[in-house]
Formats: sequence, structure tokens, C-alpha cells
Amino acid sequence: MVGTSEYVVHELNGLPTFPELREMAGLTAQSARQMLQSLNCILDAAAIERGNIQLHPTRFKSHSMIKEAIAFWHFTAHSKNQQLVIGSDSDDIELFADRIRLMDCLGNLISNAIKYAELNTRIEVGSSVRDGHWCLYVKDEGPGISDKDLQKLGNAFQRLSANPTGGESSIGIGLFIVTRIMELHGGRLEVFSEKGKGSCFELLLPEETSLNAS
Repeated sequence: MVGTSEYVVHELNGLPTFPELREMAGLTAQSARQMLQSLNCILDAAAIERGNIQLHPTRFKSHSMIKEAIAFWHFTAHSKNQQLVIGSDSDDIELFADRIRLMDCLGNLISNAIKYAELNTRIEVGSSVRDGHWCLYVKDEGPGISDKDLQKLGNAFQRLSANPTGGESSIGIGLFIVTRIMELHGGRLEVFSEKGKGSCFELLLPEETSLNAS
């Protein structure tokens, strides 16, 4: 459904008439992406609860995954007039991880940034190497996170005091899933935020990993 609705949006963008149809198609594509993410979150949470998540690590370049994630969430960000871009200081590094699971983690962070950042703001996605870790980051110009809310991050079904800026819904398990998947990789989720000054979420993976290639 996501692919079909985005194809319709693309085709209608070339037509000078029927702006209402373009808007309707865009909203449909946005709803389809959000529905897909919610379903994936529910399935991942159930798999984590049963201990059934297995990792299948491969080697790949970070920017290929980042570009794919940006393309997937582009329409949703555009609907709020947000710029979703690769960070100017981002390095294209080689990763060794489960690409599908890591893509889910990155998508969760991007979705949250879009959800809580104000309209007409910038969201940067990038990668780097620091302190012996591969790092994937999502940096926004949102409202920031209070110290009280920071303590809740990573717990299942925890909702924060900040409200989505476009009336979006949240089931409160996205960061719980991200935290658990990063732990399976031997890594972690780190958050840097100051109330009123935006947030930076980082996925950290050890360069020296014990994961075995499948």
C-alpha cells in the first residue's frame, strides 16, 4: 500500500490540475507509512517478548541506508514542511550489523523527530565513527526532552509529556524496541537533549563486534 500510494503521489505531481487529489494521495501515503510502522512495532515487541529476534548481520555502507530511510519518510516530513536531510558532517562508513533491524531503529528515530519537531524545521540524519563506535544519529529542532521524560526513554508503553506537533498518535513502544535491538547488537541508544533546544538520538555500535556473519 505504501508503494502504491507514493506512486500515485508521484504521478499526480506532474499534473497542473486537481490539487485536492494530490493532497488526498499524500495523506493516504502518510497514513500508510504510519500504519506500517505501527504494525512493525507491534510485531517486533511481540518477538522481543518471546525472545525470538535473531540477527543476520551483513556489511553495508551507512549512507545507502540513510538515503533509503530519508526517501521513505520524505513525504511525511514534507507534509509538515520539514527538511529531512543527510547531516553536513556525516561520514559514509561501513557497518557490520543486521541492516533490516538497524533500518527499523533508524526509522523509529526519524519518525519521532518528524512527529515532535515543529513545522518548518530541519532534521538531520547521519553517521560517524567516534570512541571506538559506529554512530548513526538523528538530530532535530524539536522541543527537547525534560529530565523526567529522559528517565522514561526505552521503557515500553511510556508516553512523554511533549505532544506531537501535527496531531499524530503514538503507541509508546518505538524506543523500547530500538533499545532492545541495539542491546542485541552489543550497542546502545544514547540521547542528548535540552528542553527547548532540540534533541539528538544516537545509535551506537561497537566497531569490534562479536556478531557472526550469516
